[in-house]
Amino acid sequence: MVFFKILGIAFIGVVCYGIVKNVKNELGIFVLLAVGATILIILSDYIVNAISVFSQISTKSGLNRDIFSSIIKIIGIGYIAEYATSICDDAGCKTIAKKIQLGAKLTIFVMTIPIITNIIDIVEGIL
Repeated sequence: MVFFKILGIAFIGVVCYGIVKNVKNELGIFVLLAVGATILIILSDYIVNAISVFSQISTKSGLNRDIFSSIIKIIGIGYIAEYATSICDDAGCKTIAKKIQLGAKLTIFVMTIPIITNIIDIVEGIL
């Protein structure tokens, strides 16, 4: 099961991080990045499958394909921002982590405007 692979890699990463951080504190961030990249590579098939299923749903629904594309981008921004924020927090850069969160929130807000506009158009069409 993939989840147990991820747990194993995460535990090994935590041990390596602790060792590297004690030897040379500045190199600890590279261990975190390597572990995160490895986990993302393991999950890449699942990510591709989820996007494929979401694309099929958008095709079957008949709604504007741009809306579904925006939703996938918004979800991706949320996950990437969470990952980047965690890395910054672990590295002790909480201020940068907060800026990443702010940037992600503003980007997501701007990206939702066309979706909201489209929903309003649909409601107007029904009325």
